[in-house]
Amino acid sequence: MNDSLEALISSLGPDLQKVDKTTHPTSIVVFPASIVRVLMLLRGHPQMKFLQLIDITGIDYSDQPIRYQLVYHLLSHSTNKRLMVKLWTDGSTSIPSVINVFPNANWYEREVWDMFG
Repeated sequence: MNDSLEALISSLGPDLQKVDKTTHPTSIVVFPASIVRVLMLLRGHPQMKFLQLIDITGIDYSDQPIRYQLVYHLLSHSTNKRLMVKLWTDGSTSIPSVINVFPNANWYEREVWDMFG
């Protein structure tokens, strides 16, 4: 991971739960209520500029107490870096929409909702 990404991740402060540098791409876990703020910071960072939301995926870990994970796949064209932003939810907690950060999230959010409701 490069210094700019390290600095960006450290700037997330209390929104950040976990960083996993062993995955490719690097992944971070954030609190569900923080997702809009985190994605805005990642998009607007002057060195990294994660300007593209590639996809949002949902995973059901049915054997876990908090069973659903959402994964936001981001791409920075200027640095050619990718980042996975993950969050966990129980299925009854509402997750804020990120359409105001990435308008293309509209389709992905609908797709995840249709699959997991």
